[in-house]
Amino acid sequence: RGSREPCGACGVWRRGLCVCVREAFLFFRVNGMRTFGWAATVALAIGLAGAEKPDAVYAALAKKAASGDAQVDYRALRLACAAASACNARGDRDVLQAMRQAWRAGDPKKTVALAEKLIAAGFPQIEAHMLSAQAYDTLKKQAEAGRHKAIAEGLLRSILQSGDGKTKETAFEVIGTHEEYLTLAAMGLQV
Repeated sequence: RGSREPCGACGVWRRGLCVCVREAFLFFRVNGMRTFGWAATVALAIGLAGAEKPDAVYAALAKKAASGDAQVDYRALRLACAAASACNARGDRDVLQAMRQAWRAGDPKKTVALAEKLIAAGFPQIEAHMLSAQAYDTLKKQAEAGRHKAIAEGLLRSILQSGDGKTKETAFEVIGTHEEYLTLAAMGLQV
């Protein structure tokens, strides 16, 4: 890319060669598998010259999504999170359990507080966005409920549109088992 062009995948302005996480993933498919871990390992191991640091790419995409930008690439956001040291998409197990318990106990304010903590640690935490949407709806804060619902739907849609899950060649692209379980639940399946 030219020296003053935005990345086509994530929209971040760069100088010199741009090879963001999304492009590395698309280039380094291993044996037809669509598992991001291989691509991240290869891309990071060879030290792509001029590539943005994964944390910077993730931060830019998370900021774009948090602002309500409808054009954000949720797939690129999830993949950037997987490569970034500053992102924990799975979330802290204790905080996740506490958030679920607060929701089951009928405490939407505590649910939101815990969900926001998870989102701050890893923006693509789909379950936190889903419960935030429900909790904000209960609290009659429709704008916040709608924002979190749109983000959760965008993240989940980016998984469902990545394949059909029927073969390894058409597998869903996920960044962890937590996304696998949420995807299966969204499809009405139980594990």
